[in-house]
Amino acid sequence: MIGREAVKSPWIFRSCADLLRGEHREYELPVHELFITVLRDIQLYLPEKLHKSRGHRFCRYYSKNAYFSHDLFTKIRREDTIDGMICVVDDYFGRNPHEKTRKEIHACG
Repeated sequence: MIGREAVKSPWIFRSCADLLRGEHREYELPVHELFITVLRDIQLYLPEKLHKSRGHRFCRYYSKNAYFSHDLFTKIRREDTIDGMICVVDDYFGRNPHEKTRKEIHACG
């Protein structure tokens, strides 16, 4: 369960550490930027034959950070290349700029 959440919310470990230390934090999370960074890393570090499957696997979880996640992921699933997936993601956040970043507050007590 933690593995899937870590793909959807890679900041979870920092949040857990803060909570364990009893710290209150507010984060501004670069949702769009992180999406593109991971897709580019898949493209850079994995063999091309794995791009489609690993890109889709990551997007299945991470797209849940978008309000219209089902629509976004449905469009991503139609793409066979990382560049195509990135175009879909950029288009989505271009139409929904208010979702590019997200604020989260972690408080104890």
